[in-house]
Amino acid sequence: MDIHISRSLNRHLLWKSLGLGVNLIITILIARFLEASVSGQFFYFLSWMSLLVLAASLSLDSSITYFLASKKMIAQHLSAVALIWIFFVLCLFILIGFIYGDTISSLIVLPADGILLGLCFIAGQLMINYFTAFFYGEHKFVLPAKLLFFSSIFYMGFLLFYASENNPSHLQHKTIITSYVYLILIQGIAMMLAVLFSKNAQPLSFVFDMTILKQLFLYSSIAFSANILFFLATRIDYWLLNHFHTDAIALGNYIQVSRIVQLFQLFPSLLAAFIFPLVASNKEKMIPYLIFLCRIILLLDLLCVLILGFFGGFLFPFIFGESFRQMHQLFLLLIPGIFALSILAVLSAYFAGVNKVSINMLGSLAALVTIAVLNYFLIPLYDVKAAAVVSSIGYTVCVLVAFYFLKRNINIRIKDLLWINFAEIKNMYKIIMN
Repeated sequence: MDIHISRSLNRHLLWKSLGLGVNLIITILIARFLEASVSGQFFYFLSWMSLLVLAASLSLDSSITYFLASKKMIAQHLSAVALIWIFFVLCLFILIGFIYGDTISSLIVLPADGILLGLCFIAGQLMINYFTAFFYGEHKFVLPAKLLFFSSIFYMGFLLFYASENNPSHLQHKTIITSYVYLILIQGIAMMLAVLFSKNAQPLSFVFDMTILKQLFLYSSIAFSANILFFLATRIDYWLLNHFHTDAIALGNYIQVSRIVQLFQLFPSLLAAFIFPLVASNKEKMIPYLIFLCRIILLLDLLCVLILGFFGGFLFPFIFGESFRQMHQLFLLLIPGIFALSILAVLSAYFAGVNKVSINMLGSLAALVTIAVLNYFLIPLYDVKAAAVVSSIGYTVCVLVAFYFLKRNINIRIKDLLWINFAEIKNMYKIIMN
């Protein structure tokens, strides 16, 4: 692997990992200070807001990265599009909140000043997503990660200083909640200003080439469809298990295992964020790196899976409690799905980078149909075990669809993605050391 790319990748992974670690600590501190009832309501509120961000973003961040990295559109035009879209989304949500505020409050269980906090969270998260995409499109991976890391460190210090009492008051609860949302807003504004006032920034331009603008939103709409379909493919098993009145303990075991499977995707997702703009800039030149990273991810997955496969029967009940004794068996059934999702993260980034997002959408649709149909017939017979096996089948179908189209473009065999030799392990060691 090229030394410049490997160093850039290492720095990207380092700062993103530090950021994830700090956010995990913040989540734990908020849960401890707010306690179960209040923190549960707050995290439930945030989950709704995150879903609204996903819907409102239209995956425009993917378009920004692709069109900037591939030099199909200049930064000042993309900045203007991003700001106009954020303004449009906020106006739409303000109107919806004004008309249906009471209904929304009862549905989402909003905290005090919930409408205002929701708007701040959505605005901040959209700015973070969109303007981080500008940095990625220009292959600047470290600055946005540093900005988010240091601002999160500051907020973590605030939590430790402000909420140090054993029995925090209602006012402290409210301050912790509002300050977290305002942190997201401040991070978004800081990210926006870092882009708009960077050294090479040009004045915004609101004069657009309509042909290019249509291409931008077409790319966004296809990426958005692919994201929604994949989200449904990875969540529909929850709804079907609930539909067939699955035992609460069994369902809790299954959901906890699913969350562990999602944790396996953190590292591939970080790599995918790095690969996407490089592929958009360099196209087929990135194929060797793509194959190499797939092998590395699978090797790391294998090491983790072997540990949990052998010791999970003891570890899962020890960590989560005696009621989670079904987790080990369900984890074993989901192992093929773990490997499939890891490869899929890299292949999806490749197709997004070569402007073939429709392949990602097709794979997600195939996975969704497979999982929905098989679960509908098998869950009544085999319960959560069926859901685990079917999820592995669905994710494998998704990655096979992606590999089929990859094979049509380049001369590659499936074992090329799977097999890693000793020389490549040594190469990986050199990359880490560099």
